[in-house]
Formats: sequence, structure tokens, C-alpha cells
Amino acid sequence: MRLNRAVISSLVLLLFADGFAAVPDLSPTHRIELETARDGEDYTEQAFVALVEHVRQWDGAVWEGAADAVVIDAEVTASLLTAPDEFRGQLISIEGRLEQATWVNPAYGTAREWFVRLEDGRPIIVYAVGDRHGSEQIGASVSILTRFYKPIELIARDGRTRRYPALVGTHPRFATGD
Repeated sequence: MRLNRAVISSLVLLLFADGFAAVPDLSPTHRIELETARDGEDYTEQAFVALVEHVRQWDGAVWEGAADAVVIDAEVTASLLTAPDEFRGQLISIEGRLEQATWVNPAYGTAREWFVRLEDGRPIIVYAVGDRHGSEQIGASVSILTRFYKPIELIARDGRTRRYPALVGTHPRFATGD
């Protein structure tokens, strides 16, 4: 059987692209567990554990497989808060400034709760999964690939209860020189 160049090129591209599928799909089990997320409440639930387990599967080449990630902006942020069920588990790319970082309860995995301020000034919560976190530079520019978890209500520094989109990700990139 003789293959023409177009077919061979397509096969090579398919094989090459498959090698960079660094962001695995949510497993059926993780998807079912994620559907149990209780909007507005904190992270102490099985849905959070499912996302932590899921992003732990990502390797360091995660960015090469992220072409289909939604880039967060004001419109996306608003949608995450108003229609969370439509976006739960969605792959989302985050870029912003790290404002705060604290450890989560170790019973829920090795993760840091970050408050990241987006370019438009909106704050979001990112649960950064991994053992290497803890030396982040507050004020640094950060990029991280995440999956949307849910809206969470927390008391802000001003004492008012506020609603934030919460996402879970790993393998952040910090800008040099910040």
C-alpha cells in the first residue's frame, strides 16, 4: 500500500500531537466526584480531592498540551460565578499577580491556596498542587494551567463576605525579574 505525502504528514502530526497530550481528560470517576462540589463552601470535600488527584497526573510539559484551555478574562470570571455547572472541570489558563499563599489542610493533599489578582484587578483563588510550593514570591507574576472547581465564599480582608472563582492547577510559571 502506498501512502501519499498528505496522509503521511497527517499521521506524523497526529502522532506528534498525541505525544504532547500532557493534560489528561478528567476520568469518569473524577468527573462524578467533581459534580458533588458544594458551591459557596470551602474546599473540604471529595470534589476538591478529586481535582487534586487529577492535576497530580499532569507532567511538567502540561503547557504544550494546553492549546484548548480557556484564557481567563472578566467575561470568563463572571461566567464561572454565575453558571458554575457549565464550566466545572473546564481547562483554564490563568495569568496574574500572586497576592497571598497559605497551605491547605494536609488531609486534602499537598496544595497551597493562592489569591491571584488578574490583569483587570479581579481576585481569584487557585489551589496550586505540588510539593515544591511554599517558596512563592508574593507580588510575582504567575501563569498556571488549572481546571475550574467552583465559586467559594470567603471573608475578605475588608471583613465582607465575597465570592471568588476557585480553580485547581499545577506546574506554575513565575516571571523572572519580578
